[in-house]
Amino acid sequence: MANINGIITQVTSHGVLRNNRFRIYSDGLPSTVTKDGGVTDPQSPFGTLYVQSTTTPDHTISTVNIPYRGRQLPFVGDRSFANWSFTVIDDSKHNFRTVFEEWINSMQDEETLVRSTTVDDLLQEWIVELLDEEDNVVRKYKLLHCFPVSISAQDLNVGGASDPSQFTVEIAYNYFEQN
Repeated sequence: MANINGIITQVTSHGVLRNNRFRIYSDGLPSTVTKDGGVTDPQSPFGTLYVQSTTTPDHTISTVNIPYRGRQLPFVGDRSFANWSFTVIDDSKHNFRTVFEEWINSMQDEETLVRSTTVDDLLQEWIVELLDEEDNVVRKYKLLHCFPVSISAQDLNVGGASDPSQFTVEIAYNYFEQN
């Protein structure tokens, strides 16, 4: 059984990973998506993407039940990956939301219902980094073959004068690597 001194020693020697210490970014954009408003950053084509919240990628191993003498014996099945989402605080020129809207439009144009680029161009990589107190990367998740499947509505409210405008993006991906 742990005592309080053991917990204090554990925390002071190893620290605690804080859920507000993270960074996300993408390695690129589809060629049909323009970047307007001077959003530039060497690490991300989105510039400094203001992300309020996100999660680490979710994955599940299913089970396959094999009947045996009146019982169901569970065995390892296939792995599946749930969509990943993050909440973005939009910039004053509406650049971040515009980029995601153009990305979705390049997958299927609103008027012509035609894709405006190749599938390879549409699929991008996203990185989620968990950081320690000195901004060192503790864990890195690389989500592969990503594309947005949903952009939430942005709530507009004249009563919330100091509230930032934000929206949530949901990304589908094939799998992730971690290190």
